[in-house]
Amino acid sequence: MTVNPTFSDLLLLLAVTDLHESGDDEVGEYLEHLLGAIEDDLEDGLVSDGKRELCLALKERVLDQMEIMAPDRDQMTEWLLDCSELLPPAMDGFSEELDRFDELLEIVFDDEEVEELERVRRFLYCVDLLEQDEWMQRSEGAKGLGTLEEEMFVLRDDYLSVPVELEECDAQSVVTRMHTLDAFESWQKAFRYVHTKEFDEAVDSALEGACLFTAVERWTSERVGSRPS
Repeated sequence: MTVNPTFSDLLLLLAVTDLHESGDDEVGEYLEHLLGAIEDDLEDGLVSDGKRELCLALKERVLDQMEIMAPDRDQMTEWLLDCSELLPPAMDGFSEELDRFDELLEIVFDDEEVEELERVRRFLYCVDLLEQDEWMQRSEGAKGLGTLEEEMFVLRDDYLSVPVELEECDAQSVVTRMHTLDAFESWQKAFRYVHTKEFDEAVDSALEGACLFTAVERWTSERVGSRPS
């Protein structure tokens, strides 16, 4: 990140950060930095007249989140949609790219082949075992799910270990990262539902995560293929 990030830089940081893995104190610190940057840019006249009203509205939303004990991470993510005009210039077209990804995701949700993916089949098989009467079957299911959860944890950890350079971000790369993080979160929800024996919800979350990963793969492939050689 730049030495003295503008509020636009900090708003972009929101897009590439896994808020669900950030503690309330960490999110609160981010909100304080964002508020300070907004106030500084407004005071220094760095916000154009056309964006001033939107910037002031964002400031009020930041203040609202700072007043509650546990910041609403989903609401904070919505700031990116409502305030996309305040993102850095390299993020031009961000809203349009999100719309394109959503169109692709709708297609993937209707693709029955997602349920045939190896990780999904393993998950569904293990959940089915957990619902059986015999202890040995339930034990096998629990063991298999534990292995799957560990694999997903390692994949997520490896993904998050790669630093993000804000200066290199553009609309396409940020859309990719946002939905990759959403995919990991959906799978984590699936395992949490398993632990509370909410198996239908677990299956729904796992399928959602699988669809998101599939859509990201297709999205990335399409974008690479569309680049001029």
